[in-house]
Amino acid sequence: MPISPNTTLAHYKIISKIGEGGMGEVWRARDNKLGRDVAIKFLPSALTADPARLNRFELEAQAAGALNHPNILVIHHIGTHEGAPYIVAELLEGQTLRDRINGTILPQRKAIDYALQIARGLSAAHGKGIIHRDLKPENLFITNDGHVKILDFGLAKLTAPVDGDQAQTEVPTRKVNTDPGTVMGSIGYISPEQLKGKPADHRSDIFSFGAVLYEMLSGKRAFRGESAAETMSAILKEEPPDLSTTNKTISPALERVVNHCLEKNPDERFHSARDLAFAIEALSGSTTISDQTIQLTPPLIEKTRRTKPTFWIAAAVALLLSTLTFAYFFLRRTPNRTQAQVFRVAQLLPASQPSSGQSRNRLVFSPDGTSLAYVANQHIYLRRLDSLDAVEVPGTEGGMSPFFSPDGKWLGFTIPGQIKKVPVAGGTATTIYSGDSVGVSWGPDNTILIGGIYAGILKVSSDGGTPTVLVAPTSSNAYSHPQFLPGGSQFIYARGKPFNANEVVIRSLAKADDQALLTAGYDFQYLSSGYIVYSQIAGSLAVDLYAVAFDVATRKVLSKPVLVGKGVEVASSGGSTQFAISDQGTLAYLPADPAASQGSRLVAVDRQGKISALPTELREYSDPRVSPDGRYVALHVTSDQNDVWVADVARGTLTRLSFNDGEDETPAWSPDGRTVAWASSRADLTRGVFRRAADGSGNEELIWKSEHHVHIRDWTPDGRSLVIEVVTGTNTEVWRLDLEPEPKAVPFLQTQFNIRNSRLSPDGKWLVYVSNESGRDEVYVQAFPQGGSKVQVSTNGGDQPIWSRDGRSLIIRRSDSVEEIPLQPGTPPSFGSAHVLFPDRFQSPQAGAHTGYDVFPDGRLLMIATPDEQKNRRDEIVLVFNWLEELEHLTGSER
Repeated sequence: MPISPNTTLAHYKIISKIGEGGMGEVWRARDNKLGRDVAIKFLPSALTADPARLNRFELEAQAAGALNHPNILVIHHIGTHEGAPYIVAELLEGQTLRDRINGTILPQRKAIDYALQIARGLSAAHGKGIIHRDLKPENLFITNDGHVKILDFGLAKLTAPVDGDQAQTEVPTRKVNTDPGTVMGSIGYISPEQLKGKPADHRSDIFSFGAVLYEMLSGKRAFRGESAAETMSAILKEEPPDLSTTNKTISPALERVVNHCLEKNPDERFHSARDLAFAIEALSGSTTISDQTIQLTPPLIEKTRRTKPTFWIAAAVALLLSTLTFAYFFLRRTPNRTQAQVFRVAQLLPASQPSSGQSRNRLVFSPDGTSLAYVANQHIYLRRLDSLDAVEVPGTEGGMSPFFSPDGKWLGFTIPGQIKKVPVAGGTATTIYSGDSVGVSWGPDNTILIGGIYAGILKVSSDGGTPTVLVAPTSSNAYSHPQFLPGGSQFIYARGKPFNANEVVIRSLAKADDQALLTAGYDFQYLSSGYIVYSQIAGSLAVDLYAVAFDVATRKVLSKPVLVGKGVEVASSGGSTQFAISDQGTLAYLPADPAASQGSRLVAVDRQGKISALPTELREYSDPRVSPDGRYVALHVTSDQNDVWVADVARGTLTRLSFNDGEDETPAWSPDGRTVAWASSRADLTRGVFRRAADGSGNEELIWKSEHHVHIRDWTPDGRSLVIEVVTGTNTEVWRLDLEPEPKAVPFLQTQFNIRNSRLSPDGKWLVYVSNESGRDEVYVQAFPQGGSKVQVSTNGGDQPIWSRDGRSLIIRRSDSVEEIPLQPGTPPSFGSAHVLFPDRFQSPQAGAHTGYDVFPDGRLLMIATPDEQKNRRDEIVLVFNWLEELEHLTGSER
């Protein structure tokens, strides 16, 4: 089939040839519908009659199309042209790893970075039962911004997932020739079992990965002979030269990782790509302590291939000697101490306590360590550890992030925009503070510290009142998770740019003597036994726990970080890890759900609750907004890059609009549907409002720069102004941002209460918003833009209001239902009684300043749904008793 520039296939126009290989030609093309350049791969016309080639090409398309991961090439479309199949994929700018290496040695840090990205991509593929089987530098692409993409799944073999669960892909399993004597893949990187014609599983990719990593670190191929036969013989019988002989600076731990991958026997390699990624991440992770940087030690015992026959004996002897040495000093220091037994108990929450979604901190121990408070079913439950039953704490409906008073008599919690407290023994909940928060700590003298996010660290009385700013905010940082230290005169808190690693900072209550202690991940907790336990990202919605020894008196971190826990759930909102540790030595955590990393799906729901899934891929979506014509959805994808994307409702394709290291969120459509505006908080300290053509063409434009955090809410019908919300200290205000003739922001609604989730009516005359002025969240309507008196719409609480497309009703969300409230025209308008449209079993942002749904022109609602494989999941709380004994053993010290 002749292909040349200007050839048109569907809505793709061929531009120029990029390259060619044994499996086809690759051309650059223009997607005229979405206004972007893509890559199209064709099977050569001379080979279209070859069933085996066609079979492999089709398999490549199906395998790659089933995958969704930032380190795997994105497939947009599969089609045929004049009988020849083709694949449309994202167009990558950069070079292959082969071109990048080119016989040279990569810097160790760069090689580790690339290796970690490759391992994560393989882990995602293996998790869906897909094996690459042809991993080599030619099939690994380095983009200009340093991202690694795995290419060419043409030899992929679909298998059952490595964990034994049902595959998450709908691509049917198809046999690929593995008859004896048939060698698939590329000589030099192929595994021994493939060469022998034996069945190859995911560990074959791990061997190939090891050969690639070896070449990155040495500049030479691990296995290479004068001929293909000699190369195959080397793979089967020989060991590659030690990396340390060609690269004197190589880390011994990294060399052990490579050797572990290159074991001839698959059983002796890493068991999974996820384990491999974990080992590499441990090598790459660094924690800053004061002014020096130290490397994390890999938290696993690895094999050195050259001592394989005596490895386990040597390891046992080393472990015994280490244990005896530790025991000697341990017993000398505490001769009368009895070693407590560490044991674990996993408890499934009752079916009557379904998950509350990815809310913020959901677990906390009482000060005496006898009870555990946790969030489920939109309420807070309290369970004594000597009981199998948990009781609901009255007055905590909609609550999350529980915390205790020092005497254990009060339970504090947050709801969107408020912090409340309620007597543990029973009583009425009262409001302590109005405003958004991430992290609360109740200290002595009735003092409460609040992580005010963009308002800094705040201090308020436990009886309420006006908060004072204890740590003044700067425009570049977010502030969260304060925690009192013993004695109550000092505290630690998290300071960091959004979605980057936090600094853990110590400060006195009485003076500004802030001192950064270390750079950690998300959440942390100080233990009175002398440790700081913190979390580091280990995958989507999963973290691992690390610990360092810390002395409060000297403000010194005394040890290197040590891995002390794996696979803990992390909240997608608020960056909080689902773990708690009592000073008495008990650890509680929620295990990360592997299915949660798949993301969520977009669905359309009619007024009777009937669900129709949209063809978009699984992602972590937030703030979806339907275009004026209903054909597209602009939304914030919270995972990966935290950017704004546009989804095609009919085709399911995603077009990315923003590209930066910060957070782009809360998109809104222009009235003509051609432009999307969004709010941004960027790593370069830029905050404000941006816009770009909805089809992704052109460049983004900074409309208005702000020193405050901003959310976009709506575009006025005439297209001249935007409705925005500005976080000014502890309050959120509604402003009007006029775009013509020059951008100018004018405050519209300023109160002492917390306002959020405002939306403009279709005719632009009324603004609906949520306020907590009555003591709880209610929905109000006020004339726009002139202002004036307001009308309360909801009567029993409500959140996330949106207008119907005809402006004749409002739709709100309550804790367990989606409801509609009819509107009677007038000045001001009047509202009828709310009626339930359907039960709310869909995902809803836990942070108060976000909306998790929208409405189509035909009246259906766009919702974010939990994938089917997660629907029947019940939360499980794991309790580890006497965990401090294990912590001391893992860290090799006793505090």
